[in-house]
Amino acid sequence: MEKQNVYEVSTWNELIDVVKKQNESLPAGHEIWYRGQNNSNYSLIPGLLRRKYASNKINEKEIFETYKKLSQRLSFAQDNEWDLLIDMQHYFIPTRLLDWSESLGIALFFAISNRQEENDMALFLLDPFELNKYSEKQGIPTVPDDNMGLSYVENYINKSPFPPQYPIAIKSLYTNNRILAQRGMFTIHGDNTNDIEKLCPNAVNKIIIKQEVVPEIMEFLEFANINEITVYPDFNGIADYIRRKFY
Repeated sequence: MEKQNVYEVSTWNELIDVVKKQNESLPAGHEIWYRGQNNSNYSLIPGLLRRKYASNKINEKEIFETYKKLSQRLSFAQDNEWDLLIDMQHYFIPTRLLDWSESLGIALFFAISNRQEENDMALFLLDPFELNKYSEKQGIPTVPDDNMGLSYVENYINKSPFPPQYPIAIKSLYTNNRILAQRGMFTIHGDNTNDIEKLCPNAVNKIIIKQEVVPEIMEFLEFANINEITVYPDFNGIADYIRRKFY
């Protein structure tokens, strides 16, 4: 039986060593996307498919169409289905999307943000090319332009020609400043509500980060100038930065 690789680190050097070895083991032409989570017990399941939403049978089509209709009166309203969906994710509306980053530093920022001292953190490493093999896709769709025939409305809402099951890695055209700042990438999840670790074990690795590593991570982020302002290039980021620094 296939099994996800799980590593546990308690020093900065151990963390970097695992990340380095995972990068060195990649097949030619592949890459790694990163995701940091402030609780190592959390699985890789997007908001819309988490138990409290899935069990209530949320009407995904109605949510999407309501957002599309209400956002049309705003000057930054998007014209296509993918930009609308990414906007929804950006504004914390539960979607099928899960956020990833090409940047290790950005992922570590999220791993230690709002952490609780009683919980270890997690860094996930995803090979998006390997993930998409589970859906028989050779490469990574770039939405909305080079989407390789992938449609959010047709495939995921209308279930045509059949409901997708495996998560699929997709790239965005950086349609807003926050995605650009965070070097954002996404996975879009099908109707199977199991997490990526169980569905696609060959595509993902997990690093459990012990609390002892936090000071070194914070030092790294300080030197790399990764903070609330650079991660959230808007007024919310400025406010978060001031609250953390001065209160």
